[in-house]
Amino acid sequence: MFLALLSVLGIIGSSQLSIAWANNNIGPGAVPMGYSIILLALSAMLFFSNTDQPKIRWRKLLEHPTVDGWIFFLLNIAMFVMIYLIGTAPAMVIFCIASLLCLKRQSALRAVVFSVLWVGALYFVFVTLLGVPFETGLLLKLMR
Repeated sequence: MFLALLSVLGIIGSSQLSIAWANNNIGPGAVPMGYSIILLALSAMLFFSNTDQPKIRWRKLLEHPTVDGWIFFLLNIAMFVMIYLIGTAPAMVIFCIASLLCLKRQSALRAVVFSVLWVGALYFVFVTLLGVPFETGLLLKLMR
């Protein structure tokens, strides 16, 4: 049911964007619309298929393998908040360092070096080569 609701919200949100641009290119709403329709179809199939599913064991959500999943989930939420506050590049560096330290258990030096190189490469590809601007962030906008 949650997946169906999520897909309906995706369809509504992507219908606000143009599906096609001039010159017969796909617009910014095409891919989210496609994903949302596929998600709606798959959630309908899941809903109408086998209903004899085992009950959820809630204590299992706090066992070791799923704790890493919760940490990653919380790190993603923190990254989205940080993108809004401090911008895309610093948020990605902090997210990458935190992920490597918490989940991969890398040394701090390796985590920092990898994160800076990775975000630098992403910045070069998206901002320099493709011309896609990174979000500046609210705090940096207020400082200007």
